[in-house]
Amino acid sequence: DNPDVDLDLTLDRGLIMLENHKEQGAARVRLRVGKEIWDFTLNEPKTAVGMELFGRWAAGILFQKEPTDPPEEPAINFGVLVLEGSVDVHHRQQQHHMHAPPGPAALVWNSSDTEELRPLRLERLPRRATPEGWNTPHGMKMLAALYRLRDAIVEKSLDTALANGLKSTDPNTRFVTVTALGAFDDLPRLIDALSAPQADVRERAVTVLRNWIGRGPGQDARLYQALLDKGFKPAHAEIVMNGLHSFSDEQRQNPELYEILIAYLMHEVPAIRQLASWHLYRLVPAGKDIAYDPLAPEADRAAAHDAWKKLIPDGKLPPKVKSEKGKEGK
Repeated sequence: DNPDVDLDLTLDRGLIMLENHKEQGAARVRLRVGKEIWDFTLNEPKTAVGMELFGRWAAGILFQKEPTDPPEEPAINFGVLVLEGSVDVHHRQQQHHMHAPPGPAALVWNSSDTEELRPLRLERLPRRATPEGWNTPHGMKMLAALYRLRDAIVEKSLDTALANGLKSTDPNTRFVTVTALGAFDDLPRLIDALSAPQADVRERAVTVLRNWIGRGPGQDARLYQALLDKGFKPAHAEIVMNGLHSFSDEQRQNPELYEILIAYLMHEVPAIRQLASWHLYRLVPAGKDIAYDPLAPEADRAAAHDAWKKLIPDGKLPPKVKSEKGKEGK
């Protein structure tokens, strides 16, 4: 118990909202984020503040089976948004006064930053932080899918709800289910999702796993072991792990990267084919019209492979695309 605060909690990942429900006076909250301590004073009743935490490996850092010295760690990203009222924020030796828009309403911190924190001025709340942001056809469908999954977990079981959600004919249900796999640390199903028959499940699985390994040190090793437990060969598991990391600017200027990714389109492991195509479509906009399905028959995959080789010959970098104004993009 901490008599100096009304609430002392640890945020491991995800998004939370804190609100002052006192009839009068301020509410004091101590938030622990990794090794960092943040103190928030919600100055008035009904003051509300949203906070989001996620980690991501910095581009260019590859998977290491053995710990490095000093150990590599993913960067932690922490954001604060004042929704209503005013908040005083204290972190390390810095203190800032923030309030709902218009004014200094947002704050973004990254564990790799050394510069002084500076609240960001907003004229209005971001749309996704308002009721109107969710009151759209897509937003309402996503909320409905989330509530269905919640109810299925309560009425049946977590295992049954997740299994049924992955087989749902509704893409929104599949989306929230794959996201839930990461929240519940269900690595076996997440690994299977990389080679699921539905393209949207595979795509979401890549994003969820990238976020999952970025949660903190040691996550990479846990996922690597889970791949081995699923029957992946060590070399194949290492390829998957590196495919869940990002490439630096220097690596993206190396033609060998594209040669490897294109070769992986014909790899024997579907998860590796999925990750190779995931990167290629994001790194090479000029290839967006090349149709490729990692689960398609070999002849179809070979045709797509050859189209990629024609677009990016060995020893070459991807062609630049022209913007709408006729300028070449990066």
